[in-house]
Amino acid sequence: MEAVKEGHELYSPAFHRAVKSNFDRMIAPLPKTSPAPEYFEPLPEASTRSIVSAPVSRDYVPTSNRGERPGIVRLSAEERDMARRLNMSEKDYALGKLENEQRKRDGYYDR
Repeated sequence: MEAVKEGHELYSPAFHRAVKSNFDRMIAPLPKTSPAPEYFEPLPEASTRSIVSAPVSRDYVPTSNRGERPGIVRLSAEERDMARRLNMSEKDYALGKLENEQRKRDGYYDR
């Protein structure tokens, strides 16, 4: 607090004037400098633009198949370990994983 360093009593009228003065000095516009270099200039408008549109449907489309079959779950070593720590069978853990994936596809977590 520069106002206190300048010797003004905390929260006194002189303190508040000094704070405002310091604030006004800090937000004052910077002096004009030379024009921006050429590489900061905006690019000219392209005469041909490509048209981009959204997909026709919002239905779930898997982004990668990775050779997986629907309903088949392969648990990683970490997932098998987590099932063991939760005192769950690997089958129950896998069923929960399938249910969670279906909820994601149905947009349950987007709400």
